Amino acid sequence: MIGSATTLLRTHITTLLAAMAATWPVMALAETPDSPMISESWTVPEILVPGTTTTIFYENSSWSRDSVFLHAGFDGWNLATGEPDSDTEVINGNTNHFVRRAMRYDPETKRFLVEIAIPKTARALHFVFCRNRCESGEWDHNNRRDFNRPLVFPYIGPILTWNQKDSGDNSIVVSFEHPQPGQGWIEYSAPGKPPVRKYSSRTADMHRIILDGLKPDTRYEYRVGIDDSYKSPAYKFKTLKMHQGSTDLKFLVFGDAQDNGETGRFRSVVQAMESAHADVDFVISTGDLPWNDHPGDWWSFFDRARTLFASKVVMPALGNHDTPGTSSSSNHESFNYYFSHPGTAEGKSYYRFDIGSAAFFAMNSERPYELKTDGDQYRWLRQHLNMRQQNFSSEATWSFAYWHIPPFNAGARHWQQQFQMRESALLFDGRLDWHFGGHEHLYQRMKPLGSDDDSFYLRAEYGTSDGRGVGYLIVPSGGTMPESKLVSSQGNQDLRRALAWPQVDPSQNVAASSIGFTRVEINGANIILKTFGISRQGKAAEIDRVSYSK
Repeated sequence: MIGSATTLLRTHITTLLAAMAATWPVMALAETPDSPMISESWTVPEILVPGTTTTIFYENSSWSRDSVFLHAGFDGWNLATGEPDSDTEVINGNTNHFVRRAMRYDPETKRFLVEIAIPKTARALHFVFCRNRCESGEWDHNNRRDFNRPLVFPYIGPILTWNQKDSGDNSIVVSFEHPQPGQGWIEYSAPGKPPVRKYSSRTADMHRIILDGLKPDTRYEYRVGIDDSYKSPAYKFKTLKMHQGSTDLKFLVFGDAQDNGETGRFRSVVQAMESAHADVDFVISTGDLPWNDHPGDWWSFFDRARTLFASKVVMPALGNHDTPGTSSSSNHESFNYYFSHPGTAEGKSYYRFDIGSAAFFAMNSERPYELKTDGDQYRWLRQHLNMRQQNFSSEATWSFAYWHIPPFNAGARHWQQQFQMRESALLFDGRLDWHFGGHEHLYQRMKPLGSDDDSFYLRAEYGTSDGRGVGYLIVPSGGTMPESKLVSSQGNQDLRRALAWPQVDPSQNVAASSIGFTRVEINGANIILKTFGISRQGKAAEIDRVSYSK
């Protein structure tokens, strides 16, 4: 017996743009302690070219003429400019590089302006405005999204997702962000067919285009663009096979990318996934995507995975670093802004999608009260798991749940938080095959666990049939610093005894750890889970494997 759940709860783009707009106005509602104001900003010349200079213009009739400053940075605020007036600031553990420069007021045009040099390696320019050397707390940061000027198109994306419960073989959503006002579009074609162009309903910022009526098991080539001026490189995606009866799938699982631009290694994980696992059907994530919920950090995350997310559907769960602050927050605005998923239309941050007889449940552990008995997510999950159990009795039926904070965790860093998740885990016995978690930055796989009304037990085999148990897996860090400390065997014998991986002597509290990801292969009633670690040299190697038949 692992322990009573109730007792434990109490005790514990790849190419430079050929053209960029000369006059690029962006309307923004400035957020200051005083009253809202309307401002406008744009850059000149037309093309932002690395290694040259640009002039940034700004209009704001509410601010005085001699106290406006530009606060600017590049590439997620992580690129050092080398300018004499450059500086750094640490925000939530991340060092941001910036230039802060007084803007000159032109009385004839009633505009503020300042010139800034663009580094030779720059891919994006981010900037905000402030008063009184930014010491008064008065900022205009474009509704907390910053002002942005990309040097690659699009600024963010393309991002592929599914926004319906079961549409992977005939539909896909393509999203991309670009701050220039204009009509967004996608041009796509199947082999041997003429291209078809479909337009976005939006004219600025995040463009989202649904492609439906697609053919199953077909590779499509596509580009995205804005008006007639901007066109992305060509990308390709492949629709899923039609699954009737048994299900054949391959997918990757990663979490905790959190690339801060300095010590982060998310790009190494992406390269390993792209180079050796191009055959997978899609990717899921257990959350903690950017370093923090800040526009520059989101840009860094998406830029490092630009080609992966343009070719493979990604279906993430929400982590604490995907919300404001770094602790749990109920705010999922950024998450739903960037990802169109089956819950987006209803404003939810959790969802389900099905592929053949396989079901996936992505939940939001940043609202832990909703995962407790009779919480909104608990009731939703119970309903859907019961429906699955009633409607599917085939041995080739698979069910997976994933969220950020794991229900079982022998890592020392966040071990106390797992007990908030145990009540939902009591729903899993006989209904769920695997749960994927993250948060700890230490790869772990638990032995099969069964449960009754309020307790968990070790079982001999994985599976949903009588006598078998649920699999719990915590994916390796997807780029941020790995952890290695385990809870002590003396005070946590149940947790240490439940560990199938890492295999550590009970007298030891440290395990080898690296960044990495997990690959899952389903073939009818058979499954293989392989976890890969990535060395400092970027070489991926299999570190754990489990396979069985239902």
